[in-house]
Amino acid sequence: MECQCRVEILRLRKALGLPIDAALKEARAATEKLKNPAPMMEKIGSFESFS
Repeated sequence: MECQCRVEILRLRKALGLPIDAALKEARAATEKLKNPAPMMEKIGSFESFS
């Protein structure tokens, strides 16, 4: 659930034109706690080109 919220924060910050560097770091940290982080890392990765 935390990871989904972090991805939503990334989406909203991108839509508002705000910096996402810190949000990316927080999302990656939350994702590392998952048993299977691959699917969520893929979603987060889609934002990395925008940082």
